[in-house]
Amino acid sequence: MSFRLLTPLALAVMLAACSAPNADGSEEVGVFDLAVGDCLIDDTSGEVSETVKIGCDKPHLSEVYHLFDLPGGAFPERGAMDKAVEAGCLGAFEPYVGLDYDSSEYVFTTLEPTPESWTNGDQEVVCMLATQDGSKITGSLRNAKR
Repeated sequence: MSFRLLTPLALAVMLAACSAPNADGSEEVGVFDLAVGDCLIDDTSGEVSETVKIGCDKPHLSEVYHLFDLPGGAFPERGAMDKAVEAGCLGAFEPYVGLDYDSSEYVFTTLEPTPESWTNGDQEVVCMLATQDGSKITGSLRNAKR
């Protein structure tokens, strides 16, 4: 199985307060408030505590397709974290997109706990769909079969 992209991105410790929707319908949300089906217009690279979501009918960079918690205990070493993230995100890819990962034109990226957020109980991984070249998507990728 080939992996085109697996970008580890970090969840920060702090929760951000939700704000009122902007004129374009976008809204700042805390990363712990994301849900499956949310579409994001922010580049969520580096450590982030908040992002901007928008309706999937508007151009966006990624779409949340799966959320899961890593097993408890000590913060996982990088190799163990990568294996758990790949298994969790790949396992949910085909049921959401309607096509297996290797055949799809989309890739997944992630938001992952940091050692600091882990000590505060953060074990959540957020799996997001994106294009290989970072171009914008319009419409949901649920059952896109591409």
